[in-house]
Amino acid sequence: MDFGFTVEFNQDPGVNPSTAYEEAFAQVDIAEEMGLDEVWIAEHHSQDGFGPTAPLITAAAIATRTKRLRVGTAILILPLGHPLRFAEEISTIDQISHGRFDLGIGRSTLPRDILPYNLAIGESRPRLLEYLEIMKMAWTSETFSFQGQFYSFDNVRLEPKPYQKPHPPIRIAASTPDTYELVGRLGYPIFLGIRTLPIEMVAEHAKIYKNAWSKAGHKGAPDMILRLPIYVAASKQTALSTTKDSMLRIYHQLGSENLASAKHLDADAKEERMRRGHELLNTTWE
Repeated sequence: MDFGFTVEFNQDPGVNPSTAYEEAFAQVDIAEEMGLDEVWIAEHHSQDGFGPTAPLITAAAIATRTKRLRVGTAILILPLGHPLRFAEEISTIDQISHGRFDLGIGRSTLPRDILPYNLAIGESRPRLLEYLEIMKMAWTSETFSFQGQFYSFDNVRLEPKPYQKPHPPIRIAASTPDTYELVGRLGYPIFLGIRTLPIEMVAEHAKIYKNAWSKAGHKGAPDMILRLPIYVAASKQTALSTTKDSMLRIYHQLGSENLASAKHLDADAKEERMRRGHELLNTTWE
C-alpha cells in the first residue's frame, strides 16, 4: 500500500496565487523528507480560489525539486489538449524525473472545465479514449499513423520517448457507474473519489469496477487509489475550527458544480448527480 497526497493550490480569500504555490511546494518538500510515496496534481479551470490549471508544468517543477517522490496528475483533463503535444510533454517530464511520473487522466463532466475550451461535453469520453490511443502509439512506435474521429496522423515520430517502458503508468478517474465499468473492462487502474459520496456508494462503484475487471479477464487484483480529505492538527478541536470555513466553502462549491453538470448526463446519472448536488449545498458543519 502506498500513501500520497493531492495538491490543488487552494487560495483562501486574500491569498495570491504565488503564495498558494509556495505553500503547496513546501508541503511537497515535507512529503519528500518524511517518506510519502507520491504527490498528485489536480486540474481545474474557471474556478475562483483554485489554481491548478497547468498540471504538467507544475509536475515538471515538482520533479526538479524532488529526488524520490513520484509525481502524478490527478487528473490531466485529456480532451482539453492536443494528444501529440501531451505525449511529448509527458515524455519530457518522465525523462526529467528519471521515471517518477504517473499519468492520471479523466474527461471531466464539469461545464466550467470543458465549455470555455469550446468543446462539447458529450464528446469528452470519445476524445479521451482516442487521445489515449494516440499517445500510447506515439510512445511505443518508432513512427506511427492514425485515422480517428478527431485527429489523423501520417508517419509521425515522437521524441523523446518516455523514460519508463513502454510508457508511464496510466490511471483513469471515474465519477459515474458506466465509467467505472468501462475503466474496469479496459484494465486500467482507477481513482476512487470519496470526498462527495457516502461510503456505501463508493463501495458500490468499486464493486462495479472490480466485476468489470474480472469479467474482462484481466490478471491479478485491480489497482485502486482512494482519495479522502485529511487534516492534521495538534487536537481535534483545532482541526475542526481551522478547516470549518474552507471545507464548507469547498463542499458548497462542489454542490453547485454537481447541479450544473447534471444536465449533461444520462437519466440515471443525472438523477444521482442532482441528489448529490443538493446534499452538498445543504452541508452543515454539524
